[in-house]
Amino acid sequence: MPTLFSHTSQMPFGRYRGKQMKDVPAVYLLWLHDKGCTDKAIRQYVEMEYQRLVKEAGNKRIKV
Repeated sequence: MPTLFSHTSQMPFGRYRGKQMKDVPAVYLLWLHDKGCTDKAIRQYVEMEYQRLVKEAGNKRIKV
């Protein structure tokens, strides 16, 4: 079972590697999720925070 991420967990890869999850832009996390990110912990975090992330991203979402 993957480790659950919290707001203070560090992003493990990519442009925002090492940043706390709460500091990673919602648009980026939703983009990863929509692209089918295979990292289970990231997907689980996005799914748990989905409503908040969508609200934060607003109309800035990246089309996949």
